[in-house]
Parts: sequence; structure tokens; C-alpha cells
Amino acid sequence: MAQKKYFRWGKGASSCRHQTVVEVLTIPDGADVGDFQKGVYKEYERSLPREIRASALKVFASCDAKTPLEIGESLDLYGVNEDNPLLVEEPEVWYKLMEAGNNTPFAGTSVDSVSLTEDNTVKDMRNAVFAACQAILPGRVPSQLVLFKDQTAYNSSEPLAVESRLKSLGQTKETTVIVTVPVTTVRTRSREEPKDEVDEAPAKRRKASASSSKWQWKDEEEEPVYSVEGGKLFFMSQDRPTLELLESYHGNYNCAKRGEGNVVIPLIDHIPGLGKSTFSQEFIRTCRQRMDRFADASIMQSSFMDTNLTIEVGPLFIVIEIGKAFEVDLVDIEKKDRSIEFCHDILMPLFSIEKLFFLVAGWAPFLSFVPEGSSGDRLEFRRLSLDLMQPSVIEEVIENTHWDDNKTETIQAHCKLDDGQAAKSAHYLYQIVFGHPRSLLHAFRTCHSYDELVAYEPPDQPEALADGEHNGERLKQFATPLKAFVDSFRRNVPIDLSATCKAGDGKTITYAAIAYIFGIDWEGTLHRATLYIPAYIRRVLYLSYFSFREMVVQFGGN
Repeated sequence: MAQKKYFRWGKGASSCRHQTVVEVLTIPDGADVGDFQKGVYKEYERSLPREIRASALKVFASCDAKTPLEIGESLDLYGVNEDNPLLVEEPEVWYKLMEAGNNTPFAGTSVDSVSLTEDNTVKDMRNAVFAACQAILPGRVPSQLVLFKDQTAYNSSEPLAVESRLKSLGQTKETTVIVTVPVTTVRTRSREEPKDEVDEAPAKRRKASASSSKWQWKDEEEEPVYSVEGGKLFFMSQDRPTLELLESYHGNYNCAKRGEGNVVIPLIDHIPGLGKSTFSQEFIRTCRQRMDRFADASIMQSSFMDTNLTIEVGPLFIVIEIGKAFEVDLVDIEKKDRSIEFCHDILMPLFSIEKLFFLVAGWAPFLSFVPEGSSGDRLEFRRLSLDLMQPSVIEEVIENTHWDDNKTETIQAHCKLDDGQAAKSAHYLYQIVFGHPRSLLHAFRTCHSYDELVAYEPPDQPEALADGEHNGERLKQFATPLKAFVDSFRRNVPIDLSATCKAGDGKTITYAAIAYIFGIDWEGTLHRATLYIPAYIRRVLYLSYFSFREMVVQFGGN
């Protein structure tokens, strides 16, 4: 005989236990907690981090239980119905990166977590954090990171021993482990110094000397005005892609100069309002502060980049919009060959220009046709992810973005929000527009009070949901991947978007392309993508595929 056990899935002690969907697992009669652990692990092994084993999953009698059930304990009285399910908790440890020697978050990062168990060591966590943040830690090694139990231990300079066990460290966002990173200093050019006085390369000094008496670096730019009126939100949470792109170009320029090694083609989704223009502006500001990190001279000596005007204004940034250029009537292998040819013939020569930076903004079809990793032709591809704004970031936007260009008041002051209302407004807006910058800007332009903010509804819908005639057919046609999207989202586990299925016309389509059709964004890599599904899209998917009870459990009052 077999029995059904109902359970919810939670990640870490700080997860919202009552907000995940109730799931069900069939196990033999008489199965205990250990058997249930193994059954759940076998069911979800592919979506769990490799560090997590069945024994690391904690099983609680209910979502309100404080202590987990013991291995070997009977489950006969627990998880017998959907109204009082078990809770399965995937372990995680929270941390915060800080600059060594001061109280400043490293590179503007915020609190994050890694999947580790209480039996892991501090060294394991150090290596896991380094692996997760490697893109923003160039020139460093794991042993340079120092971990502290909490903020108090950091303030009193009491680091953790690398061989000690994690145990109960970092179980919540309020008790994060502090990880310090050594800060590398970057020599920058004084705004009044002639270029030939600071460049060390003799050839470049001679080249610049003819114009040094006429041209000087501009005065430091004023800090940009972040205002609703000016259409510019307080810039947050993009330090990771900025540093990632800087390091890629540093390596690419050196590869181009040597004529050997692979170069990285930076890709980004062509999603309107995601913040590409703002990112490019902030990226250039960062470049002007870090110019000496790059090689001394361009190997394309006669290019337009060497003109006095370009030297004076600093680096240039180009977003190359691919659009639907590769959506043609070709088989997939021909489309892939054409995209590689485009990158090799058009993009690779641009890397030899020292102060020119670009991003390739591609639609889902193009992103699906380029391979991940090396193509075997000196090309590698990296998807640069612009972070959608999380609730904590939206709250900082409310607190720091002004209502008008004259900086008379912030959004918080304009809408007369206390700190609690600002936090609640941020959480609500995150659920409604899922941190999409342009949608947030529309909300702030529309709403003038707390009541209006927490009642805001976005005016636009994705193309796939707005087209009533084809909506039902699309939902039916892509039922399998869309169900997988919802399952991945509700359990907060990555999904492989390189997977494919057959479209209605018989052609193969990737999960990445389907996500684009339905207005679903994602972060991470193509093979391990974290999905972001706005609430109104989830409602449509749940109405189409799930029971009324499941929909009520998932959405509650939203």
C-alpha cells in the first residue's frame, strides 16, 4: 500500500513558509522521515545544488513547527492533507560582502545566500561565496576572503577559523555572515593633468603631446539627478554586470593585441525598459574612473577613437540591437552558423579599439542560436544580466529618487510614506511589476499616495496574453514548458532554458524563446536560469493549468 504526503518547499529558515504551493509525494505505508527525505530528494535532485544531499533536507511537521522531525520518526500523523502539509526546507546560509577595513558593502552588493549545510566548514562557505561572486572579484583568490560570524564579530575583528563548522551561522537575513574582500586601488587620471604626464608608454606620450596644449580632460561630471520627472530612477544593483563587463573587455583587448586566445561576446536580452540605456550611462561613468586598468594604446592607431574629441570625452558605449535579424527561414544549424559569422566578422575587430565598449542586445531567437561557452573559433559568449529590482532595492529607490529635477522632495516624501509604508509599497510593487525599471517608473509617475501605490495595476500586458484570439492556442501549445516555468518559479530553483520542444508548425523552439514570448525574464546562465514571472502572468498560467485550490494557495489575496 502507498500513502500521499502533502508538503510545501522552503529555502532556508527565513523563507516564507506559507507562500509556496502545496505539493504531494507518494510513499510506501510505514515510511519514516528518512524515507520521505530520500523520496523528495530523488524527485527534485536535478534542480538541487550538488552540495545538497537527501540527509541535508530538513522535514518539519508543519509550516509553523520550530524544530525538524528526527530521522526515523514516523510520518503517519503528518502531511495527511493539503490544509496542514509538511515543510521541506532546503538549507542556505546568508552572507554580505564588505570592503575589508571599513563598513562599506563591496561593489554595492546586498545580502545574498549560498546553499550549504550546517556540517559544511567556513572554508567551504568561503569557496562557495567566491565561486558565486567570481565575476566581481577579479585578481583575487578565495583565501583573501575573511569570514566573520556577524556584524558584531566584524566590528571587534574576530574572524572565523576556516576549519570550523557553520552550524547555525547565517540562518536569516538578520544574522548574515560578514565576508570581507580586499579592495584594490586603481590609479585614475587627474581631470586637469595633460594626458602625456600620466601615461607611462613613451609612444603614447609622443602621440598625445601634439594636442596636450589644446585638450584637457573634462571637469568631473556632476552626480546625475535621479528623479521621476526626469525619468531616471536611483541607480542600484548593477555593479555586478558593470564589473563583469569591464573585466571581459580588459581580457578581450589584450587577446586582440596579442592575436591569440578567446574573446568574450557580451549578450543581453532585448527587453524594452530593462534599463540598457541607464546601464550604459553608469558604465561609462565607471570607465572614466578606471581608465588606467586598460592597456596603454589602441592597436588600430588610425581609428576615429584616437581623435582629440574622443580622447577628451572618454570611452564610448554602443548597444548593438540584433532584433529579429536571424529569424529567417533557415534550419537551426544555418542560423547558428550565421550568428557565429556575424560575431567573427563584425564584432571581433571592435575589440582592438581600446575605448569602445558594446553590448549585443538580442531577441530570444538570436540568444538561442549562439552556443554557451566556447564556439571553437576564438569566441565565447556570456549573457550579461541586468538585475531586476528586488523589494529592498525598490525601497531604496523610493527613499533616494527625487520627485522633480530640483530635488525638492523624494518619492517617499511626495507620497507621504513612513518607513513601514515605504517597505510595504516596495514589496507590493515587486509582486506586481517584478522589479522592471520602466514599469516602476510608470507606477511612481501615476501614484501620489500610499493607497494608490498598493493598489497600482500595470497598464500593459505581454503580447502573448493580450492577443485573445491566439492566447488559448499558445497556452495549449506550450503547456509543458509553461508548467515547468511555474514549477521552477514557485520552488525558486533554476531551470534549463536550452531545452526544446515542438511548436505548432513542427519547428523546434527553445524554452528561452518561449519565455520571451510570454514576457518572462530570467537571470543566470541558459542552462541554470532563475525565472521572474510577474503576478498577472502567473495568474493566467494558473487559471489555465492548475486547480482553483492550488491557485488560491499560490496567490492568496494578490
